[in-house]
Amino acid sequence: MRTQSATVQVDVQGQLGVCVSTDPGASTGTYTEQATVPLACTQLLNQGTGSRVFAWQDGTTSTFAFTRVVNTVNGQLVNTFTGSITHGKFAGHSATQVVTAFADLTACQTLAGLTATQGTGVLTII
Repeated sequence: MRTQSATVQVDVQGQLGVCVSTDPGASTGTYTEQATVPLACTQLLNQGTGSRVFAWQDGTTSTFAFTRVVNTVNGQLVNTFTGSITHGKFAGHSATQVVTAFADLTACQTLAGLTATQGTGVLTII
């Protein structure tokens, strides 16, 4: 991803670990999200909507429909996803996921561009 907008395939993969839950089947899990969006390094702070699927260790899933807002804090991208669980385990519950991403934004000036970020986060389902 460089400074000029281009259509980009975004693949998100994450791990949910050591979760505090009243449901013993939801103490760990993974999640995925795929989207094709117009994106550039100059658009990293744009908000948007989407969904991701949480796969819990007991074999169940939860679909999280969200609105994303991105801010920069101390040079890091803080992604805040707010919405609700629309299908599966915890359906009907509100959810918030905050992910602080570490990205080498100097890569935006290279031929390859910014190809990946990684970070840590917290998921809260109420």
